[in-house]
Amino acid sequence: MLKRSKHAVFYVVLAGVLLLSAGYGAAEEVNPSAAIAVGWQRLNTQSYTKSLILIRKAGTEQWQAVDSPNPPETNRDVKLNAASCANNSCVAIGWLSEQSFESAGRPLIYVSHNSGMKWNLVTPSVPVDSYFNTVTCTHNTCLLVGAEALEGQLKPLILRSTDAGDSWHTITNLPVLPADIANLVSLSCTDSQCVTVGSYDDPANNGARQFLILASQDAGQSWTLQSAPSPTPGYVNNTLYSVSCKPGTQHCVAVGKIQKSNWNGESHSVALYSDDGGQNWTQEKIAAPNHTSLTAVSCTNMAYCASAGTTTSSDQQSFTPALFLQTNMQPWRSIDLQNVLPKGAGLQSISCVANECAMSGFSGSENILAVSHNGGENWLLVTPHFATRPYQYGIKSVSVG
Repeated sequence: MLKRSKHAVFYVVLAGVLLLSAGYGAAEEVNPSAAIAVGWQRLNTQSYTKSLILIRKAGTEQWQAVDSPNPPETNRDVKLNAASCANNSCVAIGWLSEQSFESAGRPLIYVSHNSGMKWNLVTPSVPVDSYFNTVTCTHNTCLLVGAEALEGQLKPLILRSTDAGDSWHTITNLPVLPADIANLVSLSCTDSQCVTVGSYDDPANNGARQFLILASQDAGQSWTLQSAPSPTPGYVNNTLYSVSCKPGTQHCVAVGKIQKSNWNGESHSVALYSDDGGQNWTQEKIAAPNHTSLTAVSCTNMAYCASAGTTTSSDQQSFTPALFLQTNMQPWRSIDLQNVLPKGAGLQSISCVANECAMSGFSGSENILAVSHNGGENWLLVTPHFATRPYQYGIKSVSVG
């Protein structure tokens, strides 16, 4: 059963410098796009976590930590899950942790109108015990998805803004879903076409977890439930973690995993495809090792998609990064990262615009931020710049463009 967890999963890095790894051959002149990465930071061994926002200005290689306001509650952890920018405005969403069982956590929205250099807190009108998973902005319209926790169970939640994040309203006319317990975790919009994905616990199938897909043709004002491919027989934990639609097309890709049991059962990565804006989908396995979970996908107008995740050992004790590229709808191919990323790394977020990509991940106590200037073929590790380096920090997600 899907239940709300007190704390989202984040990965930690001890204060130190990541090694710069040369994933490229000959040096080449690049002009990086603007980008943003978000997560959390801990200033010392005793402090609570506060928000972390890293900005890469267009035309530079440097990722710079910028100041962001803290909620008035100083004795609570703050962690950011995702961010999105359009024009000069950016929105970052996250979570203020519970202080105790008597003091619920609450969702947070940060808004910037100067390309992420200065931020303000916005208080959304949603139930306190809600949280946000991801956000996307196109022009002045922003959408975020998440869940409202009712008696420990999750109900899908979609919020919409038409003023670049300054004010929000909840979409109340969501379609009737096949189950009461459901969660939306990823969202993609191109112009007026939007798709959001997640999972639900199927009461007609002993609570087996199934794919959940909603689509909108009016920039998120109204949504329809879409039929997902039938579950693979014997697999009871089928989850979509990410969706991306190619700009200017009707082509969308969603990725996730299918698993034979909820706890350490045989599992495989999976990709779903739609060529009509998310209304109809077909399923295809990606040729990845068993126990590979793809948690992120990003498709561009350059005829390629990139998907990232992690392969876990059967004993759940070791990790291997999983990165796949698909060009012109050809079969997905694996990208070798062993000479770029630290041993035991896993990936959790990827974002690409044109030939520019960024991804985040983890390796034990190290945090990973990497960039590519040639469509995900080659990668470089980068180290964020801080005015005052924190004791620990974690990067949850990245967004380019």
